[in-house]
Amino acid sequence: MKKKILDLLYKSLDSELTARENQELNRALLESQELRDEKQKIAKTREAIYKTKAKSFKPFFAERVINEMRARRSNQNQAESFFNSLLIVFRPVAIAAVIILISLLSYNLKKTGNYSIAGALGESKTTLEEIVDPVYMLTME
Repeated sequence: MKKKILDLLYKSLDSELTARENQELNRALLESQELRDEKQKIAKTREAIYKTKAKSFKPFFAERVINEMRARRSNQNQAESFFNSLLIVFRPVAIAAVIILISLLSYNLKKTGNYSIAGALGESKTTLEEIVDPVYMLTME
């Protein structure tokens, strides 16, 4: 079945065809059993659709939909405003923490004289055993 003929069939169900299109469709319907079956199937489907009773919405349907949309938007705005308030509060805290961290790392590098990651973290060459040994602690004083 050609697409052009099928398009003409659908068009004939919804609007007027020109005389030439009407002749072409009628000739195709006479020649093709498949096209006649398709037309009958479409007609039955349309009839079934028209027979079904359209269920109407309850009163004030549009207002309920709009109110639901507003409520969802309000919830979304509340979540965004909460996030923004957290951002406003914690941004200065984060900036201060970075400044303190850089100051401590600089201090440790200068104090240890060891310009490496270990020096930046303030690790000394003292071992854990030396720290725990009370005799070593007395000699340090």
